[in-house]
Amino acid sequence: MPTSVAKKTKQTGRTGPDTRQRILDATARVLSENGYAGTKLSAIAEHAQLQAPAIYHYFASREVLIEETMWTGLAQMNVVMRERLAALPEDADPFQRLLSAVEIHLTYMFSTSDYAVAYLRNHAQLPPDIRERQAQEATKLAVLWRELFQAAAAGGYIRKDLDLTMMRLSVVSSLNITSEWWTPRHGTVSELVAMTQEMVRSAIAAR
Repeated sequence: MPTSVAKKTKQTGRTGPDTRQRILDATARVLSENGYAGTKLSAIAEHAQLQAPAIYHYFASREVLIEETMWTGLAQMNVVMRERLAALPEDADPFQRLLSAVEIHLTYMFSTSDYAVAYLRNHAQLPPDIRERQAQEATKLAVLWRELFQAAAAGGYIRKDLDLTMMRLSVVSSLNITSEWWTPRHGTVSELVAMTQEMVRSAIAAR
């Protein structure tokens, strides 16, 4: 628990906060590989190089640990998306920003974070009573995507014959569903990004 994280663990000699983070990292890895139902404390402990009972010094239950891990994945994606979009050149037009968001989303998922994949693969399986924080972060991310599409549409970069909401939901859903099938045997992340950007461009760009 938070009040005890300054203690060192017998297993590693590392400080409590470091151990807590390793448990979260291990949970994200196991969730991303095994899914919600298949995520066992024994597997998490093995990845974190701990004895399973030690997890309870930091998290009251399996459900609390999974909830924290899932929230972390979504919150981190929100931060990364906003920071990297803010760092784009000032002369990037709204459609370039939209395509950049596609790249940021996919690159973060597959080059950076087990947390993001863990969330995307498992959020629908979470019991309703532990979805609240995820729902709040999901709303923030949905607002960001809506603003990107609205800006591109207002600038005349998107086809006017398409419903903007349906278009946005279809694109974001396509990005998220890659967590279900993409692996390095399908190609590089860069190739996935380029293919997806071209798909988006071909489908929605004004002609």
